[in-house]
Parts: sequence; C-alpha cells; structure tokens
Amino acid sequence: MAYYTVSSVRYYGAFEEVDGKVFDNYNSDYTDITRFNMGEDVKAITSVKRNGTALTSTTVTSPGSGEYYFLEPRYVVIHNDEKLTATTDMLVIKFDITVTDSEIQITGDGIDAYIDSRLATKYTVPLSSTPPIIAEISNRITAGKIMERKRLFYRETISDWNVNLLHDLKEMERQLDRIATGKDPLVDSSGNIVSKKRDFPASTCESHESVFRFGQIEDKATMDKIHDDYKDQGKGRTYEEL
Repeated sequence: MAYYTVSSVRYYGAFEEVDGKVFDNYNSDYTDITRFNMGEDVKAITSVKRNGTALTSTTVTSPGSGEYYFLEPRYVVIHNDEKLTATTDMLVIKFDITVTDSEIQITGDGIDAYIDSRLATKYTVPLSSTPPIIAEISNRITAGKIMERKRLFYRETISDWNVNLLHDLKEMERQLDRIATGKDPLVDSSGNIVSKKRDFPASTCESHESVFRFGQIEDKATMDKIHDDYKDQGKGRTYEEL
C-alpha cells in the first residue's frame, strides 16, 4: 500500500493539466518580438492561437510572423506582427505539465521505501494503514523531489523557488525524524496512537552470571541450613565439595 497518492502529489506540486491561458489586448515595448509571461509550471506548450489562427512552433528564439517560441521556464514569444493591440485581439495558449503518473509512482515508491527504512526501528513496516502525517510527508517529499529534478519554477523567482522548496523538504524530513526517533507519536486517521514494536533486550545465559550466590548470604542460620541440606542430598558432602 502506497503512502502517497498520484492526485495528492499533483496537488502539492501543482502538476496539473491546464486547458489554456488567455491574453487579450496586450501591448509590448519590444521592437520585434512580444513575450507573454505564463507564470505557471509550464514545461510543454500544446498549441498557441491568435484570434483563432494557430501559430507554428519554432526553435528560433526570434520567431517570424505566424510563429511562436517557448522560452522556458515562463515565456511564450511571438513576432510583433502578431502583437495584440486591438481590443478584440486574443492569444490562447494551451499547455501541459510534463509529469506523468509513472514518474510520480516511481518517485513515490522510492520515498515510501525511505520512510519505511526510517520507521523500521520503532514500527512494523510497511504500515497496515496510512496515518495522515505519513501521507503528507510522502506526498510532499515526492512532489519536492520531482520539482527538484525537473527544475519546475512555480515561485515568483528562481531564488524564491529554491528557498521554499528546500525549506519544505527539510521540514518534512524533520517531522519524519521526530516520528522515527519516538519524539512525536504516530497517530492514525481515527486519532489513535499507532503502537510501536516492543523492545526486547538480547541476552544469553552464557553472557550473564547467576544473580544468586551462596557466598553472598551472610545470615549464619541460613547458611547452616543450606550446608545441612546439601549434606543430606550429597551424601555427606557440602555444597562447596559438590
């Protein structure tokens, strides 16, 4: 049973398909090209249409008339012949986030295995049901690792993105560490504390001396009785002689 869910990872990472972004009556100070700030986690453009007419994708950074260029991670660039100056002009950009379910599952399975390895000293793993905090840790670390690998810039600036992502991953690690070390309880979805494994200290008879020693008995009457008992059972020999 996975602790993460694909839908939750998509939510935390904003890896969700977007139907389109509309720009209308847009002007630009650029002399030969116009750049449209997508402001989204865009890794793939599926289509760009100006007033209903599809533009052609190009790899040229300064696209010609009727063309567009996707400048990662945030801009769609078009030629100024296509600039939206009239109030009726409209540019519709359709895009997708290139994070597949398979990528999420591969990453999530690895994170779940890591969580189990951290919890194994205190709990029986894998957990029979997923406590809410473990689901959150798995979902958020999985989303963070995918964003880290793909460099998806969903913050206002790259530096902000790095800082916030790093903080989020570290906070999840701290929460997991507190649970794994027993500092914080692990609570299930019903509010009950999940039982830990019982600790039994390893020991062998060979590694421990007997706690009881006759020589430690200082009461003379008790010692005399022990001597007499051993004499009877040992046919005249004391316990020292046996």
